[in-house]
Parts: sequence; structure tokens; C-alpha cells
Amino acid sequence: MAGPDGPPLRRGPASPTLHWPGKPTPEQVLAEARQIQPRFRLAERWGAPEVEAGQLYWGENLHVAAHLLQAWRGRVDLVYIDPPFGLQRALRRRWGAHPADPVAYQDRWPEGLAGYLQMLYPRLVLIRELLSDSGSLYVHLGPQVAPYVRVLLDELFGPGTFRNEIIWRRDAAGKGGKRASPQWPRNTESILFYTKRPKGYHFTQLTRPLSPEQAAAYRLKEPDGRRFRAVQLGNYTEASIRRLEAQGRIYVSPTGKRYKKYYLDEARATIDGLWTDLPGFGTRSAAKEHLGYPGQKPEALLERILLASSRPGDVVADLFAGTGTTLVVAQRLGRRWLGCDLSPLALQACRRRLSALDGAALEIWWEEAPAPCGVEGERAPVGVEARREGRAVRLRLVGLPQGPGAPAGGPGDGPPLVEGWAVDGEMAGVFRPLWHTFGPVRVQDPPLAREAVVPLPVQAQGVRVQVADGAGRLYRFAARLGELPAGPGWAALVQVAHD
Repeated sequence: MAGPDGPPLRRGPASPTLHWPGKPTPEQVLAEARQIQPRFRLAERWGAPEVEAGQLYWGENLHVAAHLLQAWRGRVDLVYIDPPFGLQRALRRRWGAHPADPVAYQDRWPEGLAGYLQMLYPRLVLIRELLSDSGSLYVHLGPQVAPYVRVLLDELFGPGTFRNEIIWRRDAAGKGGKRASPQWPRNTESILFYTKRPKGYHFTQLTRPLSPEQAAAYRLKEPDGRRFRAVQLGNYTEASIRRLEAQGRIYVSPTGKRYKKYYLDEARATIDGLWTDLPGFGTRSAAKEHLGYPGQKPEALLERILLASSRPGDVVADLFAGTGTTLVVAQRLGRRWLGCDLSPLALQACRRRLSALDGAALEIWWEEAPAPCGVEGERAPVGVEARREGRAVRLRLVGLPQGPGAPAGGPGDGPPLVEGWAVDGEMAGVFRPLWHTFGPVRVQDPPLAREAVVPLPVQAQGVRVQVADGAGRLYRFAARLGELPAGPGWAALVQVAHD
């Protein structure tokens, strides 16, 4: 059956399918995507202007995917998504497990599993359209939904496109309450690996150092102490054996039998589909990355996926970006990237992480329709005051609690009043931070900067400030330079609800 906008959606003659009330066909999904007609505007640009920027979208990911089809259909080399796990509860951004911790995203589906699949299915259809013919898809899932999603992917991608089900053990079992559980520990997650086509996709087999147990098999030694193991020759021809002998690669046992030598210093272990060497955030080594955002994955996990299924310069996309781990790793490895999320907390986490990378630049596109995203119109939790100091402006936040130990929020204290703020020298248009700061995530992190001196470019006519609260909500303030005092006094910036 041919889709109206692309190649046929291949299905085997007797392929199993899932059915639930209201399930659309792929053709219906594509037709509805054309009808959405979403609008986005470039609202923020972080990083050096001469650097090619990644694109981060703040909006409903179904709308973002429909929008991306206009420019990126058939051009994305790798998609990784980590959708909700169907847990039927709200997931909160943790500020020390405080009762006021804000909701990061909802994982509730009124129709249960059918509602979850109804959400995910059209997004998978559009992802398939975005993938290049040599592209790959990794879908990260919990054990509750992985079996059902695999059937959906088999249906959408067709025979010969399933590559692996990777099992990731995110934490070692046997800690705390797990030892008293009436079932086996639920400490694994599934990553389903599919390719757009059965052949012609890119994959690099990755290796790692041998474990002590594997290295112990290299018991034999050369006169110089070099360790090796002897492996049966199998179906080598006599001519091949003579070449190996000339290279010193043949071992003759005391009984006269010949073996091939494999040296320990050349040996590497092939990484298979059981990943037990990448700890989750229950360990100190990985926890230094953790922002308290639910479902955040360690960078090492995404690095492995990107190294295997993409090359420098390839386009990598994550439509459930969360804290931006995929985007951070893609940037670090020299990949181009596209990301999106609807959660203001997720967008703020991406600003924090991507702005900290040397040489990185990102554009943030805000959805204008049909689900507008933007600054808050309600009163901000703090105010901003400023004054001129030559070609610089001094700014300060007002309304934050003062003094040591003041309950300004943060690690262990509940959500902060201000999670971060940034300063721009333009009165309208794209917000381009000249200076920015973020509050602490861990207790040992430095406190939020409450005051800053920001040099302004010669052409600056005013100053604009963007403030994010502990729930990721944005507030904007602005003033013209002529409205700011040049002496010791301060002037309050006006809160604005739009550019």
C-alpha cells in the first residue's frame, strides 16, 4: 500500500498487527499532519553567531514532527526517542523530594495501554518519514510497553528492519528494598533498534576492553612475555596457514597440533545487546550528570548509540528530548541535531546543558499555533532592577530571600524562585543572551548569581532579561537604556508578556 507522500509502507503478507479503538492508518496520520499546519518562530539564539546551531523546538512533538517534514523529510540519519513508559502517574522534577516539586510531564493515559499506543503510533509514523533510507531508529522503553511497541514497529517498518532489542541494566540489583521484593528486580529497560531499510544502513561495531575473566583466557606466553591464546584453525587453507606461520601467528602444541595465536594486547571484546556496564543515576559516577529530571539518561548510553549508528556531520533527532542528553552528546561528537519537548522544565535543562558546551550554539523555536508556547503573563516571582555603568549595565534580581540559609529554593529546599536568568541587549525579536547564569542543582554547587554587570554592544538601545522559575516558566523584563539611571540609583525593568 503506497502512502500519498512517500514510499510504500511495506507489510508482510501475514504480519501481526495491534488493534485498538480509534487506531489510525499511516495514511490518515500523514493526512492529519498536513492539516495541522503548525507555526513556529525563532525566539532564542544561544552561542556564537558564526557557529552552526542545533535546533531545539518548544512545542507538542506531533506538531514539531509535522513541521520538520517540510525541510527534513528523508534527511535524518538517526532518531533516538525515550517516550514515557506508561506508568499512569505524573513525573516530577526532584528538588530533594520536596512536596512542591513541579510536574515535569504527565504519564497518565485515560484509556490505559490503548491511550498510550494512540499517542505513540502517529509519532512513529512521522519519524519513519523523517528518516533517510540509511537511517536508524532507537526507541527506549520500559518493560510494561516494550512488547507492544515492538509489534507496532514491525508493522510500520516491515520485514528485515528489526536489528536488536538492547537490554540496559540501569542499576545493579540487591540494594535496599529490592532484596525483599516478591519478584525479580525491575532494573532493566529495552531499547528497540530498527532501520529504515533492511540493507544499506550505517552501523559501526563497537568494542571495549576485555574483562578480567576474558583476559584470563590468554594464558600462553611468548619468550618476551607477550600473552596469547591458541584457537583452532578451523577451515583455513594450507596457503593461509603458511602465511600465518611466516607472520609468527601459528602456535604448535606439544602434541604437534597447530593453532592460531590471538594476542592479549590486540584483543577487544565486542559490545553485544546486553548492556550492564553503563550505570544509571543510582551510582556516584553517573549521578554528577543528574539534574533531578525524571527519566534522564546518562551521556554514556547515548554516546554508545551515536557512535554505532551515526557519523560526524550526520543529523540526529530526539523528539522526546527531556534534559537534552541526546543533543549534548550529538554536539560533543560533531553531529548536527534536532530536538523538541513540551515541558518548560525540559527546555530550561537543555538551555543549561547546551550553553555550557564550548563552541555550541542552539536555536530555540517556540510553537505559535496550534499550541502556543511562550513567556508567562502572570506576575513574575521576582523583579529586575538596572542602572547604566558606561557601556555596561548593572542588573540585579529583587524579591529573592536575603541572608545565609534563606529559603530561596534549590537542592533539598524545594523548587527555587529563580532557576536561571539571562540578559540580552535587544528590545525585541530573537533573544540572544550576552550573559546568563543558572542556579545550583547539587548542594555543593555555587549559589545563583543575584547581580551582574553586562557589557552591551555599541548598537544596543535597551536591555531585556529572561527569568526562569523553578518550574521552568519564563518571564521577560525590558527597559530602554535612556530609562536607566547612570548614577547610584536603580530603575525597575517592566515585565512584558511578549516581544
